Amino acid sequence: MNPEKEYNNRVEELKKQLKSKYDKRNILTIAKVIFFVITCIGIYKWINSADEIFSLMVFPPIILYIFLNKIETGLLNEIDILNSLVDINSNELMYLKGDFSKFSTGDEYLDNDHPYSKDLDIFGKDSLFQALGRCETPNGNDLLAHTLLTPELCCQNIKNRQNAISELADNLDFCLHFRALLKNYQVTRVEDENIENWKKSPLFFSNNLIKYGVYFLNIVTCAMFVGGFFYNPLFSWAGTFFVLQLCIAFAFNSKIIKSQNSVDSFIRGFGNYLFPISLICKHDFKSDILKNIKENLSGKSSSQKEFKDLQSIVESLNNRGNLLATVILNGFFMRDLHTMMKLDRWKTKNIDSILIWKNAVSQTEMLVSFAFYKYNNQGFSFPETDDSVVLESQNMIHPLLFYKNPVANDFDIDRLHRFYLVTGANMSGKSTFLRCVGINLVLALSGSVVAASNFRFRPMMLFTSMRTSDNLASGTSYFHAEILRLKSLLELIKINKPIFVILDEILKGTNSHDKLNGSRRFLINLFSLPTTGIVATHDLELGELEENYPDNATNICFEVEYKDNDLTYDYKLKKGVSHNMNASFLLEKYDLI
Repeated sequence: MNPEKEYNNRVEELKKQLKSKYDKRNILTIAKVIFFVITCIGIYKWINSADEIFSLMVFPPIILYIFLNKIETGLLNEIDILNSLVDINSNELMYLKGDFSKFSTGDEYLDNDHPYSKDLDIFGKDSLFQALGRCETPNGNDLLAHTLLTPELCCQNIKNRQNAISELADNLDFCLHFRALLKNYQVTRVEDENIENWKKSPLFFSNNLIKYGVYFLNIVTCAMFVGGFFYNPLFSWAGTFFVLQLCIAFAFNSKIIKSQNSVDSFIRGFGNYLFPISLICKHDFKSDILKNIKENLSGKSSSQKEFKDLQSIVESLNNRGNLLATVILNGFFMRDLHTMMKLDRWKTKNIDSILIWKNAVSQTEMLVSFAFYKYNNQGFSFPETDDSVVLESQNMIHPLLFYKNPVANDFDIDRLHRFYLVTGANMSGKSTFLRCVGINLVLALSGSVVAASNFRFRPMMLFTSMRTSDNLASGTSYFHAEILRLKSLLELIKINKPIFVILDEILKGTNSHDKLNGSRRFLINLFSLPTTGIVATHDLELGELEENYPDNATNICFEVEYKDNDLTYDYKLKKGVSHNMNASFLLEKYDLI
């Protein structure tokens, strides 16, 4: 299967469908104009001649105009969906070429204090979030970010998520249409806030005595009217109670209008969720997670049915504009107050379900994002969880550099308390390799495919220290920031065991002798803790740790070669300590020394 060819074919087919739809719309527009002109002529002739035969030029064209207008509305919706599908497929083609610009960077989720997100390019331009993110709702993006920031440590949960992602990746039509619906019927932060505000607002009737009073007056008024047929003087009392009920209903008018505006805002926000919900409910899923999502939407408390019931309540409130009907119905049984009671009952019944329904859509969005990632990267594979190893990978590459044909490497860590010390010249690939391992672990812990042909790992917490920076505002120096970062690692170990650690050139903010001594002692301390991982360093003397602690330290490196008065990098991981450096060579090459 070739994703690029598939997307190109879909774009071409969608454009053909769009042309056909636009041609139909043009025909409908011409027909509507003709019927409008006929209607105008018919009205003119009818008024001037008073001949009823001209009414045939008025009413049939009006009916046909309304009918065509309804067809055109449906056609415009189809055109909008097709345009969204063209955009989605075109954006995926751009992604395959390494252009992530059409997708969200997730900058709002940046957290410098997080155990690994800053170092591993989880958020920002050309980040993992931008490569993955296919969510349209704020909740969907929030959930995707949370998934990347919160490692899933349960093997079964990872497997269940893999099954759901695999099922969706095999159903590209569903994923594309799901995204197109969300793109067309967008839910913004403001609309989500309106939903939350309505959920948190108090019930209209907080006192049951008022509700009982309404029922009591209804019964009395009804009894007076019925009794009036047998004893005429009761009609005057019935009239009194009619006016009393009317006055009581109108006394609540301002509060009803306020509540009506609030529920209208809720419906505008939540109503956009209904279209993707309908698509989910129509589909038969096999994986446990997706079946559970569908059950939450269409189970005992069906989201579609309940939403239609709510729309019926709102329609009743909107009909209050009919003054005569409002006076009669409120006078007889205070219709507006009964409508508000229905709204209270609906809210009480569904208040908890609203969040479940929203989360079901958000969870589907998150899984669809990972499904596109799997579909777009056919060479990637699902990792296996295995507590007998820490990490075992073959042909692993940096997942954000797939379009550059990066060099693949094998890398294994057999157990805890073992650290791999990576040495190498500048630009030889050390930092890229560290991020390669880290990002693939984040993907694996999220249930996603990873950039490797084979990948086995033990789910564990991840911690990195690679991009430490000073903070002048808070008076934190570079070295102090490094110390605080390493301290946070030790604190994390106390509450999360075990931890996979990735460190890049620790203690850079001090002199070389102090740096070497401090680094050595810190690593020896880590050897005794429930940790494992990789440490990149320019301190070749740290390579001696392998001799003194053979069960804990292993040397690996990236070498640079001098050839034809130039440097060559093969970016292949090798055993041992690197001996070829390039700083002086590069300084001479660029006439800096």
